[in-house]
Amino acid sequence: MESIFKKFLNYSQKFADYKYPVAIFLISRLLIFVAYYLSSLYGLGAKLTQWDANSYISISANGYIFNGHYTGIGSYIAFFPLYPILVKLFSFLTSNIILSAFLVSFICGILSAIILYKLIEEWGGKEAAINGVFLFSFFPMSIFLTVPYTESLFFFLILSFFLCVRKKKWLICSILVALSLVTRLTGFILIPVFLYELYKNKVSLHLYLLFALIIEIPFSIFTYFQIVNYGTPFAFLAAQKINWFHEAAFPWIGFRMIVGYLGSDIMYKIDFFFLMLMIITLVLSTKKIGKGMLIFGWGIIFLSLSQTFILGLSRYLMIVVPFYFYWGKFLVKYSLLKEIVLIIFGSWMVLNAILYIYSLHIF
Repeated sequence: MESIFKKFLNYSQKFADYKYPVAIFLISRLLIFVAYYLSSLYGLGAKLTQWDANSYISISANGYIFNGHYTGIGSYIAFFPLYPILVKLFSFLTSNIILSAFLVSFICGILSAIILYKLIEEWGGKEAAINGVFLFSFFPMSIFLTVPYTESLFFFLILSFFLCVRKKKWLICSILVALSLVTRLTGFILIPVFLYELYKNKVSLHLYLLFALIIEIPFSIFTYFQIVNYGTPFAFLAAQKINWFHEAAFPWIGFRMIVGYLGSDIMYKIDFFFLMLMIITLVLSTKKIGKGMLIFGWGIIFLSLSQTFILGLSRYLMIVVPFYFYWGKFLVKYSLLKEIVLIIFGSWMVLNAILYIYSLHIF
């Protein structure tokens, strides 16, 4: 009986600790919904389902539809399937696809905040963890953690992966990598991270082979589906090229394009700012954060730049996880700077939410 009581106390304490990330994330989402409510009062077409969100909702409701070319509904193959599948599954409970999409994003977002808090707390202490969750929840582009996009799901998968790496739960790690590959293209960055962690921990060769098999199963199913329905295993690349002008390129080409666009639109200036911020973060945290997480951070930067047309780079860079670790701990020593950063991030987040609500460029 005493043992059960102690376990109950331990779980109660853990639940109590999680009140910080939950409260911080909920406050940030409340600000976004207040911004939406106030914007909708003016009757100017305010919506929380814009751009790619509509594509994900359509896939969830109707599946992938190919009408003979890679435009219109044929372009939806550019969007990976795990998020729409989860939304469809949730819709059996809610009977509403749109509500299900928001629930998936919200649940994954709040779980991401909790896991991020746990990871940073074990690494840098409680105050650093609180700061990191603030930066995550109020990140200027964090509107995408709430609306029907894959950001919150992908965050949940990668943070869960790093948590399982810390606990050396390699089988679960392989499943999380496999799921990330059918969530976003950037999921492929977790493969070298996983291989590095297995090598560092001297995992046996036969387990390497088992994990490799697990990792490839979901994406192989996705490529087979494309072969059957589109005649090519990489239909998603064709759709991205035709509709979004995305083609593979060396990272320095993407960097040169962003620099070239600096004088044309404020959005590119913001993208460049966050690119420099993330690069500086990774350089400064080289000896302070685990190599696996650094590999992931640099991978996000290089893959984001490795395309011929880059739009909304700052949204992609939001996933550079070391940012929340390094600056969360850094701000512990500078309370005034922390308040300034949070005010700027919070105001910027609300502005971006309003811009998104009215189908305007986010920056």
